[in-house]
Amino acid sequence: MSRPKQQSSHFLLFALLALALSNTAKAENTPESELFKPIEITVHADAISQDLTSAISNRSNISGETATQRSVQHFSELADSIPNLNWAGGSNRPRFFQIRGIGEREQYEGAPNSSVAFLIDDFDLSSLGGVGTSFDIEQFNVLKGPQGFGFGPSALAGLVQLKSSDPTPYYFAHGETSIATDDLVAGGLALSGPLSPEDRQLQFRLAAYQHLSDGFRDNQFLDRDDTNARDEFTGRAKLRWLPTNALTVDLNVLHIDVENGYDAFAIDNGLKVRSDRPGQDAQTTDGAALKANFDLGARDALVVTNTYSTSDVTYSYDGDWGNNPFWGPNAPYDYFSETFRDREVFSTELRALSNRSTDRAGQEWNYLVGLFEQRLSENSSNQEFSDGSVFDSLDSDFVSKINAIFGALEAPLADRLSVTLGLRGENRDSRYLDTKGASFSPDERMWGAIAGLAYQIEPELQAYINASRGYKGGGFNTGASVPADRLQFEPEFLWNFEGGIRGEPFGPMLAANLAAFYTLRRDQQIKVSFQDDPSDPLSFTYLTDNAVNGYNLGSELELKLRPSQRLELTASGAILSARFDDYSDDRGPVPGREQSHAPGWQYYAGARYSITDNIFARIDLTGKDAFYFNDNDSNRSEPYHLTNLTLGYEAAQWSWTVWAKNAFNQRYAVRGFFFGNEPPDFKDKLYVQLGDPRQIGTTVSFRF
Repeated sequence: MSRPKQQSSHFLLFALLALALSNTAKAENTPESELFKPIEITVHADAISQDLTSAISNRSNISGETATQRSVQHFSELADSIPNLNWAGGSNRPRFFQIRGIGEREQYEGAPNSSVAFLIDDFDLSSLGGVGTSFDIEQFNVLKGPQGFGFGPSALAGLVQLKSSDPTPYYFAHGETSIATDDLVAGGLALSGPLSPEDRQLQFRLAAYQHLSDGFRDNQFLDRDDTNARDEFTGRAKLRWLPTNALTVDLNVLHIDVENGYDAFAIDNGLKVRSDRPGQDAQTTDGAALKANFDLGARDALVVTNTYSTSDVTYSYDGDWGNNPFWGPNAPYDYFSETFRDREVFSTELRALSNRSTDRAGQEWNYLVGLFEQRLSENSSNQEFSDGSVFDSLDSDFVSKINAIFGALEAPLADRLSVTLGLRGENRDSRYLDTKGASFSPDERMWGAIAGLAYQIEPELQAYINASRGYKGGGFNTGASVPADRLQFEPEFLWNFEGGIRGEPFGPMLAANLAAFYTLRRDQQIKVSFQDDPSDPLSFTYLTDNAVNGYNLGSELELKLRPSQRLELTASGAILSARFDDYSDDRGPVPGREQSHAPGWQYYAGARYSITDNIFARIDLTGKDAFYFNDNDSNRSEPYHLTNLTLGYEAAQWSWTVWAKNAFNQRYAVRGFFFGNEPPDFKDKLYVQLGDPRQIGTTVSFRF
């Protein structure tokens, strides 16, 4: 195994962590009870908890502590345990997610236009979900159904947020290190506390995490096992300033450097690949967010958030998945595609709101009004190679400006019954230019809304219903083969009707969350592709169009049960029927067919048993129904079931676990394409990317 040297900035951040750790020695004259306190998981006043509509819609939350117990290193490892959340391969780590059957699967060309928002803290990284490492993440939030009221057009189907841990008024440190098969070596360190023991007005948190592994592929032509390698670094620095009791200022600085390989497909659909030019799935993201929270008294508050981020993305791959000696008399047959994207996002948001009292939810008037502005620019450069020479290229510039105003009101109607109303209006002004002469400047005005009722059955049990309207901006198709009447497509709108019940119906021993929904999609955006030249595996035209209608119908259930002090059970399940009603193009989906990447059922079951006060065993089972890979062919995945096992020892300040992921080495597909790629006949064939095989490892962690 060979790896490039890590950037010096990575080691600099680890050095800063060590320096901060040494600073804790200055606290020796301060009472230990004041400076060192146990971790407490709290609900933070971020954009999600400030959103009044979260009380009348479904969401799934997984704590960072649970992720650590399950030896999770990336959010994608949790995705299969969240009801009606799916993801698409086609990259080293999943970039694209689908909620309740809605969401993108790829972005080979054109402008970004997400249906599922992906946030790390306040940073919008939609369509860039491959950077979702899990170290020092306090909570993973998945909001389901249209979230346009609070988060705009990128959240037509819902939202995924990784909420990292905040600075603490006491000194705290935790770290972990892992080794495993596939040459995995990973480690992280986080430090938190006041900058000075004498003054807690300034608090900090530093975290750094590095992951190295080979990526589960064996390149037989190059005689290498790291062409699909994972080389991921995440660094985060937070500073909290508390100048008065009425003002909190938070600065969050993020640096992510992912230098992953991409060599995942094989002609025989296995894990032994034969490419002569392996690709990359790389991304460098830098961001800064500044948030000020003003307590105006009498429950009123003002929150101002400014974020800025840049992401440099490299996505490349061997187009023929082979090499000239492999193709023999049909050589030369050698294709390679490389795309560079530079994305810049600046946003500012102003929210005036009443601080919602959890113990008086639905019993008092609450309001939220806000203004939002975002500017997103993305420059893209694509080159396609044949036998080592460039034969096609495309450079494009895209700029999108969003201005929005939104508001919500929660009011009591009767004893234990409340109503919530929310409305958002938005203007989106976009511009696109490329070197092949395409030019588009759409200007769209869209609106979203939500109305719902919440009934507090008991103090710890709530029922709700809601109706909401979500939206997603239109766009444009590029390429010489796009029909003239399909160059642009319209915005998509949907109506979602949902009801649910959640809480503790039989006391703290059992927690439940049940929801059912029906989503009616209007002018549904679908994506189809077709191969222009069967002898060229890169000659695809990608076309997004509007179907007449579609619908998504289903339910979700989550349970947590603690029948004894030693046994904890967790389970979830989902069913989904997501179909197209109509589409007028023969290359599109068959009317009434299921939508792509929308499995009919999913389940998760987990059990943790404390064998002694320190030793525990854990099993986590996940399963997923078959699903269509694409909108315009009939190829499907196979249902699959995965088993993860953990055996661990926990002490007061450290733990040690031994774990096996995909313990029975099940074969399962995470992405599929149907096209001709094998000379001389170039017959259409299904090619699939396989998910990770069995991995066995161990993790040691500490906290103090």
